[in-house]
Amino acid sequence: NAEVAAAGMFLKGEGGDANHTRAVELYERAAAKGNVAALNGLGYAYFFGNHLPQDLPRAFGYFREASASEAAEGDSLFNAAHCLANGLGTERDEGAAVALYDAAAVRFGHFDSIHEMATRHMLGRVPRPSPSSSPNPNASGGDGHPLYQPRNVNQALRYLSPVARGGDWGGRVRSGFDAFLDVGKARRKLGVSGLHMLPSAISSPSSSDSSFSSSSSSSSSSSFSSALSSSGQVNS
Repeated sequence: NAEVAAAGMFLKGEGGDANHTRAVELYERAAAKGNVAALNGLGYAYFFGNHLPQDLPRAFGYFREASASEAAEGDSLFNAAHCLANGLGTERDEGAAVALYDAAAVRFGHFDSIHEMATRHMLGRVPRPSPSSSPNPNASGGDGHPLYQPRNVNQALRYLSPVARGGDWGGRVRSGFDAFLDVGKARRKLGVSGLHMLPSAISSPSSSDSSFSSSSSSSSSSSFSSALSSSGQVNS
């Protein structure tokens, strides 16, 4: 965890100059020990290619390993699902993607995953069960679409309600922390001492690409999963 936290600070230049090479080295050391945040961080780096050569299959490999870990959290599940849903670095598999989105939504209250599931139910983009798991593989839904289940606005509302109540709080937390860092820099320029310890483990969600989550856990909120499960709307 310390290696991941330090890597995040090296990437963003917090507490010193940015050093992407050192950040990747620390991520790789932590990933070799099975650290989920490090696996997710490396996947993120290879996915976008900002600090490493872009390599989508390798990125998906890291996301898949992170999502399969016993310590998997919302971001790693979402990122693996995003690749599967869009065929990025792997063959497209919407059924597997939806299973991961739903797990991230129900188990971790992952904001983007809850929103994704709501949108899919609202637009009729939830894949049908495979023929082997369906009692009648030739049956079609109310809209007759061969690949997707019919639109289910009631199910969509069950996901959307806690999202609407909670809002995208993770981004606001990060904005507040960034503002705090800016104030700290200003205070140091003025010779005013600040805190000795900062919550450096907080990582930035990707604000430039809302379809993807970075190597943080700030997207997860127990309030969302509680709202989904305590109301009896989704079985956790």
